[in-house]
Amino acid sequence: MLKKSALGWPKIAGLGIALVVAGQFSGWNFGLAAGGWLNMLVATLLMALLCGGLALCVAELSTALPSAGGVFVYAQSAFGPFVGYLVGVACALALTIGTGAAATFICAYTESIFGLGGWPVKVAYFLLGLGLTAVTSSGVAIWLARRRDKGRPAPRWERVWIAFVWSQPVAYAASALAALLLPVPPVAVWGVATLAASATAIPWALAAISLRLRATTAGLLALTVCAHLAVNGAHLDDAAAWLVDVGLLLAALVLAGSVYKSGRGPVVHADTAR
Repeated sequence: MLKKSALGWPKIAGLGIALVVAGQFSGWNFGLAAGGWLNMLVATLLMALLCGGLALCVAELSTALPSAGGVFVYAQSAFGPFVGYLVGVACALALTIGTGAAATFICAYTESIFGLGGWPVKVAYFLLGLGLTAVTSSGVAIWLARRRDKGRPAPRWERVWIAFVWSQPVAYAASALAALLLPVPPVAVWGVATLAASATAIPWALAAISLRLRATTAGLLALTVCAHLAVNGAHLDDAAAWLVDVGLLLAALVLAGSVYKSGRGPVVHADTAR
């Protein structure tokens, strides 16, 4: 028998509306500019039909497979763990990449309607996006933990998921550092760093993946702050830039502290973690 959700339908509907406003709604202006009102109306009706069917499918799946993993669990149950992993990674990447684009649109809307925009709105949206990312990654982690508790552990996928989650801070820090020092596209650096960090799931144990990637992120963030001050320090008169540098440095210190604290705990050997 299904447990009654702690979230009522207004909160669940609010989550759906927020996702639409932050994502699809921000792209309507491009559709209006390219096709006009009539074509945009037809496209909106078609998408409404598609979203309605999707909502009905998700409603059926969520009752048949009640789990915090969402589409990750649905794909894994139908096509196996590898396809489920790919779906989970795709969702995480979509939320990660879409956060920056949505922040730009929301800043433009709030500035035009309320006269409030710029860095305060971007920082607030960054914090909200960080919370959403934490919820997404926690959902998959909870699902993997439940499999382990039920006697069906997936140690390989636990290592892969942890490596991918911590690959994103490494990749973003590396791309920010490369943008300051190297004449290469930051997106290319992000992709290479993501693949390299995710590949640590193959040789490293579960505890070592989290520990070493956190340490790498802390080092890259500290180097990014130093590089930014070295390159732009003489002309750095924007308070927001100083705020970002301080935030990155604090994040590096927090990660370094967590690594130090974890390193003083009991040693987890590779055979035990796997």
